[in-house]
Amino acid sequence: MMRGFVPFSAAVLLCSVMVTAAGQAPTPPAAGTAAPAQGGLPADWLPPAPKNLKLLPKDIQPKELLAIMQGFSQSMGVRCVYCHVAGPDPSDMSAYNFESDRKEHKEATREMMKYTDAVNQSFPASVGDEPKAGEQRVTCYTCHQGQRHPPTKKPEPKPAAAAKPPA
Repeated sequence: MMRGFVPFSAAVLLCSVMVTAAGQAPTPPAAGTAAPAQGGLPADWLPPAPKNLKLLPKDIQPKELLAIMQGFSQSMGVRCVYCHVAGPDPSDMSAYNFESDRKEHKEATREMMKYTDAVNQSFPASVGDEPKAGEQRVTCYTCHQGQRHPPTKKPEPKPAAAAKPPA
């Protein structure tokens, strides 16, 4: 089961890069301050050593873990506090209780990671282009597209263009 999570991690990282590249122009930092990383984190901030990993590799590097978490954030349009327990000031990442499983969204994310891995494992090879090494066909962004809840209804039809009167 773990063999699928390394490519999944790479896919989330790739998704993060694609969303960032397609997203916004960077905002220059104020004079004398460190440039903020994606999501408003200081550029040099790294998560503490993980204590409650159930699906990701236990020996994951902090930079890789941060990239995966940023991929979730961008794919779903949420912030860290959506899954993790914040301290009194949600902007103070040092006060977060990252290992807590108190928030149901964290467990839902774990279940969706398993689901996405299963979809990718059983995805028909004859459908679409073969993904590049380390990429997956289906990621969080495939369905969520930057929204907390993926759309479940087809979009309303666009109104037909008004017919022009003959000239």
